[in-house]
Order: sequence, then structure tokens, then C-alpha cells
Amino acid sequence: MKNVSGILSFNTGIERVIEGEGPESARLPDSATLLPSEEAVDGKLESALFTPSLDDRLLAWQRPRVNDRNILVPDRFHAMIHEAREAMSEASARAKTREDRNAFGGAADVLSEETELAGVLFTYRNMLHKA
Repeated sequence: MKNVSGILSFNTGIERVIEGEGPESARLPDSATLLPSEEAVDGKLESALFTPSLDDRLLAWQRPRVNDRNILVPDRFHAMIHEAREAMSEASARAKTREDRNAFGGAADVLSEETELAGVLFTYRNMLHKA
């Protein structure tokens, strides 16, 4: 009878495939205001098994490029949204034509709605943490 123990033994565990071979320290960063990374973190297993489709390539092409990564920090992002909303409201008040007033007013309304939705999201997230 054949020795099947050699056939069924695995030399590489899933941790080694996903995390890599080297012993890396897994400690949290010191700074609380870290900038978000440029790309999403992909595991080695996913990169080995995943082949990008045409849809994936089109979505990657349409993804906006961010030159200043500081705006992605949540506190700064919300402050910039507030500043932009105020600027749009002022521009709407100074606009000379009706079309300009409507355009700037609509932009200010969209930014106000974004601020309100972010507040609702923050409230619900805190409720979930308390539960």
C-alpha cells in the first residue's frame, strides 16, 4: 500500500501565503493623524488568484487622483466641506444671474446634505459601539 502521508502533508500554511515569510512586527503606529494609504492592502493569496477584469480596469481608470493626501484625514475633510459650503453660499449671494445663484445654491445644498448625512452616520456608529 502507498504511503499517503507524504501526499497529504502541506509544507506551506495559509498564514505564510497571506502574511508572508518574514517575521514582521505588528505594532500600532505612534501618530493618530496618519494619512490613508494610496492603495488598498491586498493579501498575497488574493493577488495570486485574482486577475483584473475589464470592469476592474475601467473602475481603476475612473478613480480620481488625489494630489494632497491631507484632505483624506476625516477631520480635515469635514473642515474643508464646511469651508466649501460657506464659499458656495457666499458665491450664491453675490451671483448676478439667476442661473449662477441656482448653481452655487445647489452646490451649497449638496454640501449641507453631505454634512448632515455624515452627522447621522457618526451618530449611528456611536450607537452601535455602545450596544
